[in-house]
Parts: sequence; C-alpha cells; structure tokens
Amino acid sequence: MKPIWNGMISFGLVSIPIGLEPATQKTGPELHMLDKADHERIKTKKVNENTGKEVTEANIVKGFMYNGDYVILEDEDFEEAAPEKTKLIEIENFIDLKEVDPIYFDTPYYAHPEKRGIKAYTLLRSVLSKSNKAGVGKFVLRTKEYVCLLRAMENVIVVQTLLFPEEVRTTEELNLDEEKISKDELELAIDYIAENTEKFDVSKYHNTYYKALFDRINEKAKGKAPKRGKVIEMKPAAKKNDDLVSQLINSLNTKKKSRSKEVN
Repeated sequence: MKPIWNGMISFGLVSIPIGLEPATQKTGPELHMLDKADHERIKTKKVNENTGKEVTEANIVKGFMYNGDYVILEDEDFEEAAPEKTKLIEIENFIDLKEVDPIYFDTPYYAHPEKRGIKAYTLLRSVLSKSNKAGVGKFVLRTKEYVCLLRAMENVIVVQTLLFPEEVRTTEELNLDEEKISKDELELAIDYIAENTEKFDVSKYHNTYYKALFDRINEKAKGKAPKRGKVIEMKPAAKKNDDLVSQLINSLNTKKKSRSKEVN
C-alpha cells in the first residue's frame, strides 16, 4: 500500500524517515443504492433548496451561518487558516500510556521506516515498548493539524491521532444522578470483577454480523433462499429484586459453580 504521508519522526537529535499507512480497514460488503425497478445505480444530485435546480460544482461555495446570514468562505480563507505544512512529527515529550483516557483515541496509523532509518526506528520502538511510554507530538495531514501519540505495538510504531478536548463532550450536560453505595455492595462488586477478570484476547472477537451478511449474499447469488435466524426474546424476570447484595452474591455463586463444573 502506498503511504498516505511521508516525513520524519524526530526525538532529540535523532531523525527517522518514515511513511504512514492506515492501520484499520473496512471489512463489510460494499453496497450501492439501486433503483428497485431495474437495479440501476442511483446518482446523488446537488440541488438548490429553493428552486429545485441542479447546481454544478463550479457554482457551489461554502458558507457559515452568522447572525441569520451566511458568511461565504473562499479557498484562500481555508489556505490562510490551515496550519503550516511540514513533514515532521516532533516528539515533544513522553508520557505514561495509562494517563490517556481511550475516549481521546481517534485514528491509528502504522509508521514504517525507510532503509536509512531502520536502526533509529528499532531503537525508538524498543524503548517505547520497554518503558511502556508514548511520545506526544503534532503533525499536519492534508490540511489539518493533529496531536498524536507514538506508541509501540508488537514490531511497529503506531501513530495514534487524538481528539482535541473541544471535540469530546463533557458529562455535565448529562445531569447524572447518584445514589449511595454500601461497603458490602462495593466489596461484592469488586469480588465479582476479580472472579471474571482474564487476559484480553482480541482474536476471540469477530464481526459476526458481516459474516452472516456475506453468507446471505452468497446464498442469494446462488439462487437459494437464505435461512432465517432465530429471534431471542427478552423476557422480564419473574420477580424484581432491588437488593444489590443478594444479586451480587448469587452472581458470584453462579460463577463459582460454573468454574467447578469446568474443572471436574
């Protein structure tokens, strides 16, 4: 795959020539909007809201609603506002990864070194891995400036763009209520989490929806009628119980019985 960005990573006086490639990909089927009558693809047209007439790309401008009227922005406005384009990710400092809440994680990219930068790349990746640290830097991709983390993952350095604070909604507008939790409830909940804690293995999880959808596409392409899946009905509990302590005790006992059966 061709890199979407080429430049340098720098920390101290060390510079590493790298390329960035997307670390994620879409796995679902590519679907098109079709006319039900003849299965021809549907084109999207841009039309004037008032006249209903189609507007060509040459006559489309961008505007921002300001005090009931539009302020029109020209190409030079975007160019002047855009950050200075550089080909450098300068690591400004290092942090503990656990200090960054995952809600700020945006898009990951794989950074791969050019031949003349392999040794320095290996050094940076190794020290990030051993120290469990991440480098913090900034870079410009296309016309937008990003703050990013540089972290080690297996044999590669991942450049993880972060959301800016103003892009993450605060929780204040949710108006959350709280109730007092007893010591017994808290300790039992902690025990339940401890009983159900295991090492995370992402390979255990797969997109079953897309697999089922591809299966149905294959069946229909062969002229076969796809099987209907079972609908699981959620039935309310026979008796509502608001006693958290008894619920947690029963949950722990159920888990322990299940483990006992697995051992036997």
